[in-house]
Amino acid sequence: MPDGYLQHLEASLSEKMERTQDRRGSVLKPAFALACAFAVVFAMGYGVLSLTGTLNGSSDAGEDEIIEYLASEMNQYDIMDYYAELE
Repeated sequence: MPDGYLQHLEASLSEKMERTQDRRGSVLKPAFALACAFAVVFAMGYGVLSLTGTLNGSSDAGEDEIIEYLASEMNQYDIMDYYAELE
């Protein structure tokens, strides 16, 4: 071993340990930035949904109106022909 190697190694390790302890606070920053980005994207999506009225469940036609329209457009034989084509 070279002269002074162990002393140099000890000093080097203690410097690295001090730098590692200083970096522990910086681990929280990327996680906080990710949480903030998620919150911004969620808020934008919520804003778009609330502006378009999707959150209220309101639409131009209710489910009953849609079913009545589909029933008037199709008769029983059309449905049977459709299922026969699938097989």
